[in-house]
Amino acid sequence: MKAHLRVRVERTGDEGFSLAETLVALGIAVVALLSLLGASIFALRSSVEGRQNQLAGDLLNGAFEEARSLSYSALALSTADVTATTDAGIDKTVTPPLFDPGEGPAEPISMQATGASTHLTPYIQQKSTASGPYTVKRYVTVPAGTPTVRGLPAVKRLTVVVTWKNYSKTHVRRAGTLITNTRRGLPLPSYTWTYNGPAPRVGEVPTWTKNPSTSVDYGFVLVNKGARDSWALTTTPAVPGWTWYRDANQNGLYDTGEVALGTSSFATGLIEAGAGPFHVVAHRDIAASEVGTTTTSFTAGSVSQPAYPVKFVNGTLTVFTGAAPTATPTPSATTTPTPTPSPTPAPACTPGTSTGLATSGTMPVGTANGGYDFTTPLRLYNGAPDGNTTTLASNTLGTSTSLLQSSVCNFSTDTQTNEGGRLLTSSGSGTAGVAEWRFQPASDVQDQFRGTAVLSLWVQCPSGAPTLTARLGTYSTSTTTFVEQGSGTAAASGCPAASSQFHRVDISIAISDSSGFNVASGTTQRLAVRLTSNQQVRLLYGTTSTPAQLSIGMK
Repeated sequence: MKAHLRVRVERTGDEGFSLAETLVALGIAVVALLSLLGASIFALRSSVEGRQNQLAGDLLNGAFEEARSLSYSALALSTADVTATTDAGIDKTVTPPLFDPGEGPAEPISMQATGASTHLTPYIQQKSTASGPYTVKRYVTVPAGTPTVRGLPAVKRLTVVVTWKNYSKTHVRRAGTLITNTRRGLPLPSYTWTYNGPAPRVGEVPTWTKNPSTSVDYGFVLVNKGARDSWALTTTPAVPGWTWYRDANQNGLYDTGEVALGTSSFATGLIEAGAGPFHVVAHRDIAASEVGTTTTSFTAGSVSQPAYPVKFVNGTLTVFTGAAPTATPTPSATTTPTPTPSPTPAPACTPGTSTGLATSGTMPVGTANGGYDFTTPLRLYNGAPDGNTTTLASNTLGTSTSLLQSSVCNFSTDTQTNEGGRLLTSSGSGTAGVAEWRFQPASDVQDQFRGTAVLSLWVQCPSGAPTLTARLGTYSTSTTTFVEQGSGTAAASGCPAASSQFHRVDISIAISDSSGFNVASGTTQRLAVRLTSNQQVRLLYGTTSTPAQLSIGMK
């Protein structure tokens, strides 16, 4: 029997891992740590880029808000900035420079002259933040086909571009918006202020002729078409003695017992929209020593928005003894009343041979840009009841037919009373070569001229076809000149020499600013016709047979 030796080996726990096992474990740990580090770095970088992108968005919004805080007219780039910039996004090879907003073809940049303090200047701004530097560029352009309204484009486009760098890479964010010329704040006053009374009108101006020691009245109607408001009614200049009354019977005259509202300036109190017409009359007594002609402007202006332009109506008063019949004193046993002198009649007219009219077709109407409406053509008046303008500085324009004379004979306009028409000599004779008219557009609707006006005159040409120049502009009483806004010249080619007839001549007057020019509140407009050829002519106007007129686009 064989005997076997069995040996039992037991581990004590002191042997450890092998080298291979250790290396494998370390490799796994390194891979895990590297993966975790990469993810952490990516997350950190994404967080930084997100914060930078958010800040860029804030800068975009801030640029838009800053632009919207400007007035619409001031929303433009500085001409100096655009001229000096090396911005590759601006094409300065054309005038005006162009910028591509990314919405289609490049658009012209809207600019203002150097020195303006409210436009976007500089249009490139550097913004330093905790996340690093940013560049903010703002561009104002005018989209193609944008119409012009009151001298400004109806729409402007604001484009903002923000750039910054992150890890040597340039990032860009851009946004754009269209901005229109909107009205903000309280509703604009909407009302009419018109004359209401029996005074005769010269053009659109109510005109009284009175004796000293009498009184004068001008009635008006105020109609509120907008929000509830109060109006300040004033007389300018503030001649002492004017008192406003509530015109109870609406006849445009002060009547005994009507309620006094205030003196030369007072407020109406709140008037609701649709409350009905508010009738008032301005009344004053004429002093015994007063003489001559005065013009008073009666204005109505919003109390809630005093900066809004007022509306006005001018009234003219001429005072002289014998202007109108006065009461004859009651005779007594010892005195004989002195008869009141009668007004001097107009000079008699003995017609000559130069009163015939050549037949003519329909008078042309001017053209207007931007859909402007035409008023009733403004007729050319002589401006004096007796038809003699020798001593008058100017005549008037208006739409009334009541001032047209029925007879050419009774409408001689110079000292040669046996000849019809106004004599103009050559331009070398100074004012003798100019006929002038002054007028004020209706204050409630007309505040801008636009397009091409047409002046139609009747001309007699004893020595050949003359050349006439018509000029239109704003008259300044302080300098006795006017700012010319349009002119036109025409030769009276249809006016043969030695003809005894008057022929119609049409002169086109192009408004110099294609976008039109504004008629400021209270201003007077002037139309002047000058004979520019070295001869003499006669102009005939203001009669029913020669309705000479100015046709002009107004708004």
